[in-house]
Formats: sequence, structure tokens, C-alpha cells
Amino acid sequence: MPVDASCRIQVTFPSDMPLTADLTKLTSIGILSATNQSPTWMSVASNSFYIDGCTSYQDYITDSLYLLKMKNRANVATTYSFTLQLWAVSGGIAYPIAQQSSGLIFPQTSFTPGTITKFLLTATDTKEVQNYTRYTVEMWPVHAISATSLITL
Repeated sequence: MPVDASCRIQVTFPSDMPLTADLTKLTSIGILSATNQSPTWMSVASNSFYIDGCTSYQDYITDSLYLLKMKNRANVATTYSFTLQLWAVSGGIAYPIAQQSSGLIFPQTSFTPGTITKFLLTATDTKEVQNYTRYTVEMWPVHAISATSLITL
């Protein structure tokens, strides 16, 4: 779908993975061409943000949006769907072009549990048998949850 100069992409987060104020920067590779930029508008209350871009006419649109410091969900499960909207902006007025609001999820497999690479239990007070003592427990967990987030549009 062709897009003229001046467009907007809006992302609305699902209720089970809410947007937080920690998302202060994003990078876009494609039609938006934004590097380490703040969203044009963001509202934690409405769980969405948008970014303006498109500096010239585009007849084939594609974009990869990297969200820096997006908070992962609180538990391991597939998320509800995100909503993506593409708008044309002319004279300060936004006109809807396209919207996708189903099937845009983080599957449960994205939040796979990690492993414990080392586990150490050490008696700290005394090592006498039949005596009470304190223990120090140390472990080194490793997980596969991504530290960066990527949505490809």
C-alpha cells in the first residue's frame, strides 16, 4: 500500500503487557527512519504510543521498530494482541490507512524459562553435626528472555 510523505505508526499494547514510562526511546529501520528517538506521543493511561515519520512517498512500506526498555509480562503466557495502526498525516490531521489488531502477540515460547548454571549452599556459622547453623544460598540463573524488543511491521 503506498504512503505519501508524513505518516504515523501507532502501537497499542495489550492489557496483560502494559506500556510503562520506561519506554523512552525507539529505533526504526524503514519508512520511519528514527534512531534512538522518543515517541512523538505516548500515554501510559491509554497503553499506546505513536511515532511520526515518512519523509517521502513510499510505494512499498516496511519497517522494523526496536523498542528500548519495554517491560516483559509478569508471568509466562501468550499475550493478548497488540494493535498496530498506520496513518497518513496531512495538515496536522491524521487519516487512518490500515490497522491490524489480531494475531500480534508474544507467544508463550518467547518467555521460555532459563537454567541455573551454578548452585552453592554453604554453612556460614558452624560445620558441626547436630548443631543449628545459618546457610548462604547462591545461584546463577541464565534466561533466554530478550533484553531488547523488536516488532517488525
